[in-house]
Amino acid sequence: MKAENAELRLFVAGMGPRSTQAVADVKRLCGKYGDHCRVEIVDLYQQPGAASEAQIVAVPTLARERPLPRRQVVGTITNIDHVALSLGLIPNRASGAARGTGGE
Repeated sequence: MKAENAELRLFVAGMGPRSTQAVADVKRLCGKYGDHCRVEIVDLYQQPGAASEAQIVAVPTLARERPLPRRQVVGTITNIDHVALSLGLIPNRASGAARGTGGE
């Protein structure tokens, strides 16, 4: 049985240090789990209505919109493995044995 791909949405406010770190963390997350997800970055300064529409009360927030049920992680997402577990993401196939082993 194939797992359904995840639709993620990262909510940030401008490009200050916390937002910049969150974007970098999501890029790392996608490096390890990106084969199974699609990410949209939403800057609430540019799209202020998106916060109330998605019921976002703090930033950064990383939300898994699909598959349902909706899940979200509020605050720092530096520990990408913990975030991935919280959001129900599965690693890319190549991230285990082929990547980061350093020797063959």
